[in-house]
Amino acid sequence: MSKSGKILWYDTRDGYGQLVDESGIRYYFDSSVVKSSSKRILKSGSFVNFTINSEIKKLLCAKDVAVTRAGKLKNRETQLSLFGDEREV
Repeated sequence: MSKSGKILWYDTRDGYGQLVDESGIRYYFDSSVVKSSSKRILKSGSFVNFTINSEIKKLLCAKDVAVTRAGKLKNRETQLSLFGDEREV
């Protein structure tokens, strides 16, 4: 099931980061699970769509991470709940 969220931080040198979904749950990810079209534009504050990586049991992890424009999130309330206001990406 696809989820929406935003990047909390991403370390381009080491290739890993953390994102948060609309419920406030945090997920870790690394560059191997980021879709190739999103790798160049991945940065803190970016809106993303992702799925939960159920193959990793000891830590909540994301996979299929893809940067999306704010207007293309599942719903407009997600943008408001993640940032508390309307920001353009």
